[in-house]
Amino acid sequence: MNIIKKYQWSYKLISTKVFAAFILLFASGMFCLYGQSKIKATSDINIRDPFVLPDAQKGVYYMYASSSQKGSAGQTLGGAAVYKSKDLKIWVGPQQVFTVPEDNWITGAVWVPEVPFLPFDRVPHTPMDRMALDGTLWVEDGTPYPVYCHEWVQIVDGAMVVVELKPDLSAPAGQPLRLFYASSAPYTPKDGKSFVTDGCFLYRTKTGKLLMIWSSFSKDGYAIGIAESTSGKILGPWKQQPKTLFSANGGHGMIFKTFDRKPHIVFHQPNSPGGAERARFFELEDTGKTLIIKK
Repeated sequence: MNIIKKYQWSYKLISTKVFAAFILLFASGMFCLYGQSKIKATSDINIRDPFVLPDAQKGVYYMYASSSQKGSAGQTLGGAAVYKSKDLKIWVGPQQVFTVPEDNWITGAVWVPEVPFLPFDRVPHTPMDRMALDGTLWVEDGTPYPVYCHEWVQIVDGAMVVVELKPDLSAPAGQPLRLFYASSAPYTPKDGKSFVTDGCFLYRTKTGKLLMIWSSFSKDGYAIGIAESTSGKILGPWKQQPKTLFSANGGHGMIFKTFDRKPHIVFHQPNSPGGAERARFFELEDTGKTLIIKK
């Protein structure tokens, strides 16, 4: 599972089972309580960086979106809303499921809300002097590791970073380790002005290879690339696959399995102009070595 972003890691990460139980019960209650929720087609929902949680027992997909609210003093408080669907085509919602506490260290818009959390503290898990975003949680041999992006705005050549967490996820258990720079991908423009790292998500193939999808820019626009851990472990080393997974001005994806156990990717397209972004769903072919979008 992943974490709520926008330069903040002060939200409680909980185990997949606990999380699934919490959010599904909470979301189900919200939808029962608010029967007036609107019904929308996927093409009608403006969304960036969508995250989908399937609940096979209920036969429902939950899709999370950024959703800001106004605080008691009229300030913007970031948050998350959820839509639900049975077929990934027609959705009910949105319903607000999380709002940043007013005493949090930052209260602006939340980017890439993947699940709601409870506050551990009012400060982030990432170093305070680093612009960090778009984290995802990976558990390997029982050890939790958040992988996140060190923002290109601060360092020009954006980086992908990992840090070990304490077993209860309450705080880092080590120092951040850089996995790779955005410029290591052969398709990123080498103009020296900026190299973007966005939207990391980890996936283990049917043959056990550990892949990471992540977003940057290619000559065709916003794109999704694939990195591979040559050791099969989160600490790498990591190498970039030469071709993008998708490069038609869309990106920031995540991978989930539909109720028939087929791997799918969801991401937003187009990346611009603002307001035009929509969730795009594609079935993936897992070749064992890489991922391919099925036509």
